Amino acid sequence: MVKLKEREWNKLISKIEREEVILVLGDQLSVLNVDGKKVPLKDYILYNLVLALNSEGSDPSKCIDMSEVSSFSDVSYEYKKERWQLIGSDPYTETAEVLANIPPRMYETESLTKLLSISQFKTILTTSFDDIAYSVLNSLYGEGSVINLGYVRRTNGQDVPQKTDKRIVYHIFGKPSSEQHSYVLSEDDLLEFIHFWMDQNYRPKELSNKLSDKYILALGCNYPDWLFRFFFHSLKYNSTLRTECRDNGMLADRNLDMELVSFLRRMEASAHEDAISFIDELCRRWEMRNPVEPVSEEEDAESQDEAFISYASEDYDTVSDIADIFREMGLKVWFDKEDLEGGDKYEKLIKDKIGKVKVFIPVISANTEKKTGARFFRKEWNWAKKAEEAHSGTNDNFIRPILIDGVQLTEEHFFGDCHGVDMSNPDERRNVIRRMIRNIRK
Repeated sequence: MVKLKEREWNKLISKIEREEVILVLGDQLSVLNVDGKKVPLKDYILYNLVLALNSEGSDPSKCIDMSEVSSFSDVSYEYKKERWQLIGSDPYTETAEVLANIPPRMYETESLTKLLSISQFKTILTTSFDDIAYSVLNSLYGEGSVINLGYVRRTNGQDVPQKTDKRIVYHIFGKPSSEQHSYVLSEDDLLEFIHFWMDQNYRPKELSNKLSDKYILALGCNYPDWLFRFFFHSLKYNSTLRTECRDNGMLADRNLDMELVSFLRRMEASAHEDAISFIDELCRRWEMRNPVEPVSEEEDAESQDEAFISYASEDYDTVSDIADIFREMGLKVWFDKEDLEGGDKYEKLIKDKIGKVKVFIPVISANTEKKTGARFFRKEWNWAKKAEEAHSGTNDNFIRPILIDGVQLTEEHFFGDCHGVDMSNPDERRNVIRRMIRNIRK
């Protein structure tokens, strides 16, 4: 059993608070919900690749047994080339297609949402080819708040900007496409990508400099001992920087062996036995050390409501649950539990409330997007736009839309210039709301 000691936890959390940590996320954190069961994304894709290879028209005597397939290498090496040619495809095209057709609701994102709710993680590397981390960050911090990049081998890659206020997700082993070997599937691909990464002519300069002097927190990569050594060294390697780098990073994986743990210690790095349990413990400790500040009794007595929630009456049950979570976490919200359709006698009260709150939260749903009929919430939206003028020239984001029902916020929407926060998944709401409250009280 490999666990962190108390002083190691304290040191890690201090580094996160100072924004000195870069996350590296592995495929252990990419999980789907398939018919109520948690299935690793890798296994789901492998299953579909085997189905493709065994599809109608292929030689039944040469069908592949799923029990013989444990990695992408088993279906992507050259000895399978003839089988792919028979069906007129290849593993790279098929993998990209499978990914494109996975509904977002199938992704299990609870652990990633908790982890990425820690706002001090500004640069996130992913060794997986999916966009789960990118989607979670967009739901937490709003559409347009994240830059999504991927390494392109045999070039100097897509580099990170020198300065940006946005978060960065970087696919260190490429992003899926129909071009063969354009991203990592097999071990051969992985070794070739690392080979180019180690060459200063092909290495993204700005990202390389970031990695050299930051603490690397690698979660769920699950590489064999020898491969992780090579991978970790390639991240920290920079021939232009000769200063000794101490306290390099930490790994949390379920397949740790003692030789790898010893190697990490020699590299001034730590280890933990499992990524999921590590995330749970890290988030528990983080919340203890960085709690959402409650409103004091004195402030509570003197202050007005902090947030006004505007919604379509058909969404009452969902919005009521959201409002309850806000209140439970200490935010004072104004949420009228009466049906306000045609409620003209309330107009003065509501208009006054919208003008005084710190933030206006419109809940955008399939019901608010219906174009028929006069709706009271549209009056609230217009009053909020006028009230927003009082916040012009400040750093305040007065209007903070919440999206439910899988509705997307586009540039053409009434609130198209605002960052929308997706709360379609009930399991993610508490973490998203916790993050919203921290932003509101900054």
